[in-house]
Amino acid sequence: MSDVLNLVTSRSGFSLLADLHRQTTDRREKFSRGGLAVQTLLIAVLISLVLFVWAIFALIKHGRDLPTWALVLGVVFLFLPPGPILTLILVYALVGRKKGSRKSSSGSRKRRKS
Repeated sequence: MSDVLNLVTSRSGFSLLADLHRQTTDRREKFSRGGLAVQTLLIAVLISLVLFVWAIFALIKHGRDLPTWALVLGVVFLFLPPGPILTLILVYALVGRKKGSRKSSSGSRKRRKS
């Protein structure tokens, strides 16, 4: 403990701050060289994989409700770079439109009393 006190009292405040700054900068450089890049890549791959699986699931689940052209286009979209997102938009837009048209064409709307 006395060695630390001697070291602190023998050095000026500026040199202590400079050493502390240098140590902090070295730690940041070591961390940012490999660790952060690998973590970012893993997160991006995981998100892409989840979107891909979700798009395949949506195509299988709603395949009966989709026209043939939309099903083919959805499969083609899967293999393009923003594909799973485009596939999900296509599937849920067409399924939502189809469900909306079923409700409006049923003619069983209740009239409001005025």
